[in-house]
Amino acid sequence: MRYYIGTPPSSQHLEHFGILGMKWGIRRYQNEDGSLTEAGKARYGYGSESKNSNYNDPKQLGRAQKGWQKAYRDHYIRIHNEVADAMNNGGIANFNKHWDKVVIEDVDEWNDKYMKAYADTVNAMMAITAYDIIGALPGSDYDAIRKEAIDVLKKNGILDD
Repeated sequence: MRYYIGTPPSSQHLEHFGILGMKWGIRRYQNEDGSLTEAGKARYGYGSESKNSNYNDPKQLGRAQKGWQKAYRDHYIRIHNEVADAMNNGGIANFNKHWDKVVIEDVDEWNDKYMKAYADTVNAMMAITAYDIIGALPGSDYDAIRKEAIDVLKKNGILDD
């Protein structure tokens, strides 16, 4: 039997000294601003630049969609601020000018429709801005989504016909 002064040495521990050739703070798949590099887009399988996208494989599609959702969360403030700037720089004035022409007798009904139209307008602008910043959601028909968003913006007076 062995006797120890203090605590016995433990053989149950984990040590990690990094990966050979790894540089601290350097990410292979991410630019300094947080956007993905071409290699990152290919690895996570999304965006029109992706060379490895194979959406017939449900696992890769799921991985790509999770990567897109993470990129959306990472860039949400930037997307939101760009939409807010667009609305503050004439968007709200155009929206209100359009809604001044809408005649509905019941004030509550008019208010409900106004608020729904405003929410739809902001969501459409968020969808277009998100695509411009991080690309299309993998597996989605972005052309149809963009057309629908543009129709909403035209309908609510943000874009001219």
